[in-house]
Amino acid sequence: MDHSDFNRIYDQYYHLVLRAAQNYVQDPHYQEDICQEVFSKLYNKIETLAEEDHVRPWLLVVTKTTALDLRRRLKLDHPAASGEEGQVGETEPLVQDGPEEKILLREQQVEVFRALREQNPEWLKIMVCLEVDGMRQADLAREMGISLTSLRNKIYRARKWLKEHFPQEG
Repeated sequence: MDHSDFNRIYDQYYHLVLRAAQNYVQDPHYQEDICQEVFSKLYNKIETLAEEDHVRPWLLVVTKTTALDLRRRLKLDHPAASGEEGQVGETEPLVQDGPEEKILLREQQVEVFRALREQNPEWLKIMVCLEVDGMRQADLAREMGISLTSLRNKIYRARKWLKEHFPQEG
């Protein structure tokens, strides 16, 4: 196989890689980052894959290792970030229920992220940094160039809006 096969393989396996990434990270932006990195690795290694039959398993393994590396780099394996009481093991996805529950949860999360971004993109950034990335409020306020009090007001308004519009999630 060579680089001329890349576009066809990308089109064929993109959704598979995205679904695999969803098993390891909940944030859609990180899922996209994982997909980009996996296909970048594929582009660089495509000539070493001898047969088409090797592409799918290779993509799944690389997706898993890429996602786990990202989670370790971003410290997503701690309880505050994952939303679970215990630490998430390397081979366990963030959601422990069956496939139907995983799909419903992902759809709800995407809907919440989309609605929050439409309401106020800054709120989305704040909530992702705090709830997904596990960033401390003081560090986030410093990074955003605002006072801690101002950040806490924004958090309060974002959470209030979320509870009003998504009462079952909030």
